[in-house]
Amino acid sequence: MICLFLLAGLGWTVFRPQEDAPTPTMQPDAFNYCGAQLTSLCVVSFGRDAFGNTIINMHVPPRTYPNFYLKVIRVSREGRYECEVNEAVKTSIYCSGDAINLGEGFEIQLLAEQDDRVLAQGTFTLTAFLVTTPVVEDAVSETRTPRPTSESNVDETATPRTVIEDETPSPTPSSTDSSYPNYP
Repeated sequence: MICLFLLAGLGWTVFRPQEDAPTPTMQPDAFNYCGAQLTSLCVVSFGRDAFGNTIINMHVPPRTYPNFYLKVIRVSREGRYECEVNEAVKTSIYCSGDAINLGEGFEIQLLAEQDDRVLAQGTFTLTAFLVTTPVVEDAVSETRTPRPTSESNVDETATPRTVIEDETPSPTPSSTDSSYPNYP
């Protein structure tokens, strides 16, 4: 009799309908602009590149997130921003994508590249951005003073002069002229 109860109990535990075990949900981390201490995920700055794309510079603590990309959700649309690690500063990651306008509010989601899982999210309003100035090597070399060649008969110790084409004398200020308006 006891064996019958044990077999019935064992059969019930083995063959009973399995309930779906709840899957744990991971709450995404919240992030915002960086403060004085760079200890957690945060946005350092927004900028523009030479092509007008928005650059989002982020501080990411070492070994805390897998490879990721950003999804920027705006009122009009959403876009994917590809990210890459700054090789000089491993905690600095740059993400680039469509231009975001000043004063525009948006949400940034940080998603894992492997499974598109939302790892972190934050809400922002773009109040300022850094505009980069492209440096072109040819333009820099053209602005330098050219060295005389061996074919020219120019004294190398002479200082370069500015040649003025128009020799019209500039008017001299009179006693009635002043830099401020003359009010009675």
